[in-house]
Amino acid sequence: PDYPVTACHPTLNSELLYKIRHGKVQPQKGIVQVEGKKVTFADGHSEEFDVIIAATGYKIRFPFFDKDFIDFEDEERISLYLRMIHPKYQQLFFIGLLQPQGCIWPLSEMQAKLAGNLITGRWQLPNNLETLAEQESAEIAKEFLHTKRHAIEVHYHPFLRKLKRLVPKNAPNWADRKVISEV
Repeated sequence: PDYPVTACHPTLNSELLYKIRHGKVQPQKGIVQVEGKKVTFADGHSEEFDVIIAATGYKIRFPFFDKDFIDFEDEERISLYLRMIHPKYQQLFFIGLLQPQGCIWPLSEMQAKLAGNLITGRWQLPNNLETLAEQESAEIAKEFLHTKRHAIEVHYHPFLRKLKRLVPKNAPNWADRKVISEV
């Protein structure tokens, strides 16, 4: 690449490359039409497939919200505090609306813990939420490629440390709770 290696997350999957090499997966582009199993491509050829995986890119859409309320679809910068709290709508949490260079689940878990502690009054939002959200957005713009796909990118370890520092010391460990359910 012609940019720093950490400015974009790589797609790594040795199984995919193996399956492409052995003809089990056939990457294609330019689909014009799909009729049942028959796919017609922009170059005019048609083939039948058992499975179609459409890798159309990453779109941040919320079809359940009115676009006048929240609309990030065309944004290259998304200003959310801790990648989860909108400065204007502070009781709406975007847990997991981030793209780490690493596993998303521990980061989402920490975000959920912060949201739970905010809801229960154990943690308070800073007064300068809008400024902090914009600073985080500016950091992302500085560190990563300027594309819609990278608008929510984070470096895994620094972001996890940041979230962990904010979880209150008196926070309950909800993961250790025993849950009883009846079927």
